[in-house]
Amino acid sequence: VKGDLAVSPGDTITYTVGAGGVGSIGADGTNGGDTEFLTLLAGGGKGGAANKGTIGSGGTASGGTTNTNGEDGTAGSIYGGAGGAGANGGAGGSGSVSDSNGSDGTGPGGGGSGGEAYRKNKNKVTSYSGGAGADGQVSISYVLPVTYYSIASGNLDNVDNWNTIIDGTGIAPVDFSSYNQTFEIQSGHTMSTSGDLDLSSSFLELNAGAQLTVNGNLITGYHLLINNTTEDVSSIIVDGTITGDVTYKWTGLTKKLWWHIAHPVSEVTELNYDDSYGDNRYVVDKYTIDGWERVAGYNAVSDSYNFDNDEKLEGYAFYTANEGTLSYSGELNNEDGYTRSYSAAQWYQVANPYPFYIDIKDDNLSLGNFQQTIYIDSSDDKVVSYNIASGYASNGGSQYISPGQCMWLRTYEDTDAITIPKTSQAHSTVSLKSGSDIVDNVLCLEMESDVSADEAVIVFSDDYGSDLYTKYDSGKKMNGGDNVNVYSIKESANVAINLLPEIVDECIVPLGYSVSEDGLVEYTLKATNINDFDEDVSVYLYDISEDVVVNLRQESVYTFTSSKTQSNDRFEIRLESEAVVTAIEEEERLITSNEVLIYTINQTATVQVSQELLSGNNKLIEIYDMTGNLVIKQEISALKTEVSLPKANRVYVIKVSIDIASYQEKVAGMN
Repeated sequence: VKGDLAVSPGDTITYTVGAGGVGSIGADGTNGGDTEFLTLLAGGGKGGAANKGTIGSGGTASGGTTNTNGEDGTAGSIYGGAGGAGANGGAGGSGSVSDSNGSDGTGPGGGGSGGEAYRKNKNKVTSYSGGAGADGQVSISYVLPVTYYSIASGNLDNVDNWNTIIDGTGIAPVDFSSYNQTFEIQSGHTMSTSGDLDLSSSFLELNAGAQLTVNGNLITGYHLLINNTTEDVSSIIVDGTITGDVTYKWTGLTKKLWWHIAHPVSEVTELNYDDSYGDNRYVVDKYTIDGWERVAGYNAVSDSYNFDNDEKLEGYAFYTANEGTLSYSGELNNEDGYTRSYSAAQWYQVANPYPFYIDIKDDNLSLGNFQQTIYIDSSDDKVVSYNIASGYASNGGSQYISPGQCMWLRTYEDTDAITIPKTSQAHSTVSLKSGSDIVDNVLCLEMESDVSADEAVIVFSDDYGSDLYTKYDSGKKMNGGDNVNVYSIKESANVAINLLPEIVDECIVPLGYSVSEDGLVEYTLKATNINDFDEDVSVYLYDISEDVVVNLRQESVYTFTSSKTQSNDRFEIRLESEAVVTAIEEEERLITSNEVLIYTINQTATVQVSQELLSGNNKLIEIYDMTGNLVIKQEISALKTEVSLPKANRVYVIKVSIDIASYQEKVAGMN
């Protein structure tokens, strides 16, 4: 019997080598013993009957891919017949022996021949024993494993894309049919098949950060290993059906941090976590209508939780006291889509159910009446967000949700549903730390301390922008721990990504923040993309409590101190379009900047005019604040006129009028 057997390192295997049967004088031969190894059985042959009796039959085989029975013995006369040969083994003993015992069989497995039969001739009695059968044999062979590494992205079926040395200087495989070959797709490589992928006789491993597309069906043969880390996540897309389980591994789930995770495979149970981290050295919680519920690990209600009984879109929070590798096996989730209904207006933690990235902007993906923003909790208690309507993000959010990741979504309807279809499948090199492209209608504001930073984003667009708070705005989901929080305010709502209409003349956006550190701590506020923002719009930060205005185009960073608090009334962002600077009535501008020089030193503004302008009539200096109110009016009587501005750290518009012509310019008074 012959066959291939699957074993694991460290297995102990008990086996039996069948002993050959023996002959005796005047008696039947004994049967040969069975040879057994795991599921393979080579049965022993039957002993022949004495004195020209029934011949011995060959042993039978079972359990293998090749099952060959032993040969039967041959019938003899007075002189014994030959023994049967062992299947794929030794020859049987020779027959027709005279005045002697039978011949022993040749090992392994040959049957003994019959001896001379009992007879009485001329008062002489003769009787001899049959020959002994040979013992069986177990022969174990294996093919030395050969590992091939992907040396480039491309077609998995092309042998030139594989080599025994990672740098490509080794030997490529002859083909993919040899048994016990292992293929590793390296991190950062994206490979695809021309059709089906059958791993029945070879092994495939995706290193953390590898990507694979199977343009057909996948037969895993239980020979597919998918590795992941928290920084490098693997992605596999299978267009056809999947047969067989895979092994899925996560490393880098640092102890004493919360990780928000999903399961891309079925059949995951609490036992997988026990085996990975030890009993009661971890916890797994899920978020319900009533809040967090402990489902596995320490202090859980049950000690045999089956995650497969939950919805496929269920996300979990995981915490461990041990370093380790989370490992589980099961079938990859590969259905055409997964839908879940929700029955209360609240936050929900929703899983990416697939082993590939999902594109949250896929046309077939439906969030119903949920707010059009996804939120991701990182392990350091910081929240990243992505606004689906505008395509902009805060804190580095992305439209791609990685395998094993879950996201927070908020609905304000009592009944709603979410559908994540397979058509949202994507491979992405965009991690959760990557942000959106910056364009000139987006203002990014960052608040920073010595230990953390947070971002608020304001988008000016007539597509989804509104002065009212709508589902297209991204409400602020607060960071936890000692992380700072910054956000804009819209209709009393705290907003992470604020969609407003385009700026026509001026716009005032209240800015809120919260800090949790004790004592008086120094913080900074800055416009991180001020050089990319619309150059025709002036941007000012107004610290109401300190009565300070900062031109963010001139000073992009503002430093202030605060104790532990949450404040929604200290800061404002004021934006003004150069097209309509203030409420000043515009006149035909015949005066050029070559004829007028306006500048400030500290809190004194200086207006210098040309000799030609000084000879004109009705020469006036008018100074307006940013609300358009006239605060100073003074005649021009010299080439140079100095005017004290009313308040420091304020922006003013100085208008110079001579006859019917005018010129105006913004200035800022400073301490």
